[in-house]
Amino acid sequence: MAGKSRRQPHERRQIQVYRGAYEGLQEELYLKHLKKLIHQCESRTYNVDFLFFCCGGGNPLIVAERAASATVYHAEHQMKTAIFDQDLKEGQFRQALDKCKEKEVFPAYSNLCFDLWLILHKSRFERCVNQPSQYAPIIREIYHLPAEADIKEEATILNILSQIQLTDVYQAITYAMEIIQKNSEVGEPCFTDRSVKYYRNPDLRMHQFIEKVLNDTGCNSCA
Repeated sequence: MAGKSRRQPHERRQIQVYRGAYEGLQEELYLKHLKKLIHQCESRTYNVDFLFFCCGGGNPLIVAERAASATVYHAEHQMKTAIFDQDLKEGQFRQALDKCKEKEVFPAYSNLCFDLWLILHKSRFERCVNQPSQYAPIIREIYHLPAEADIKEEATILNILSQIQLTDVYQAITYAMEIIQKNSEVGEPCFTDRSVKYYRNPDLRMHQFIEKVLNDTGCNSCA
């Protein structure tokens, strides 16, 4: 009978490879978890691999420079990505955005920090904060963590990630888009020396990278 053939269980999917750099443990474990979620999606058209360099710290400019130096091979996805935070390092953050523009690296930043992205998986959040530490009580509440839990500790991060499903990732993308829409309507834009536009927190572009990965791998129908 004519028609589209179904994928057989033994058929191997091709791999979409993404290269770049990120700051530290939160980002590393998140991408590993996202890879697992994608590979659990039966309707995916590709598998995925994240070959990112861990910079082991919070200097956004170093992350951008390391991402720019990544070697991308012909058969791989051509976009390099830098995952970094503003984290009250305004000068380095602006330099990182300029470096990304100069070297054609996608700046998957979170402002103030990656904790904002984690919050958006479970809740809308459009409030400006003064310190990254202000995210911690919110994360403990929405992820049902003990009051004394260190949200940067590996076991706690893994606990948080165990509560995130692919539907939550899509919800985070939606909430992030709402933040961007609100910023464009009522926010006051800032500009770097190379005219890269960004906004005061909350602001992010992490969701754009994640959305592209999900679209590239055909996981849309799994949400």
